[in-house]
Order: sequence, then structure tokens, then C-alpha cells
Amino acid sequence: MRIQLTGAARALAVVAAAATLTGCTALEEKVDRALQLAEQASSDASSALSTANSAASAASSAQSTADQALSAANAAQRAADRANACCNANTDKIDRMFEEVTRK
Repeated sequence: MRIQLTGAARALAVVAAAATLTGCTALEEKVDRALQLAEQASSDASSALSTANSAASAASSAQSTADQALSAANAAQRAADRANACCNANTDKIDRMFEEVTRK
């Protein structure tokens, strides 16, 4: 038994085949576009990671500089405290000497 397609059935078969092929092409284009977007997202993520690593390095360097500045400030404070103690001791000596001179 042979299947005979009428003109309308043949046209329908051709349209269905074309639609399937067009659908595959459209799907392939969508997949290609999705891959492009994924590659761009990966590139953007790598760039963001690089920027974040640079920022972390700069922050670490800034922290190190701040620690050094704090150490220098603490050393300066100790030196100022010693100088102030010396001045206070000299003031006390001068006051005692003045009191001795004025008592005589």
C-alpha cells in the first residue's frame, strides 16, 4: 500500500520540515548567544576578582602603613612623656632651690 499525499498534505509536510529546521537554527542561535553571555559573564567575574584582589592588596598595604604610623606615634608619645617628666623634675628642683634661697 502506497501512501499518496495530496497537494495540501505535501505543503503541510514541507512547512513542518521548514519550521523544524528553522526552530533548530533559532535554538542553535540562542545556544550560541547563551554561550557568548556565559563567556562574557566569566570574563567579567575574572575582572571583578582581579579588581577585588588589587583592592585587598591596597588595603593590606594601607594597614601596614597605618600600623607603622601608630608605632611611630606611640614612640613619639613615650619620648614626649619622658621629656615632660624631665621638665616637671627640673621645675621641682628649681622650685626647691628658690624656696631654699628665699628662706635664708
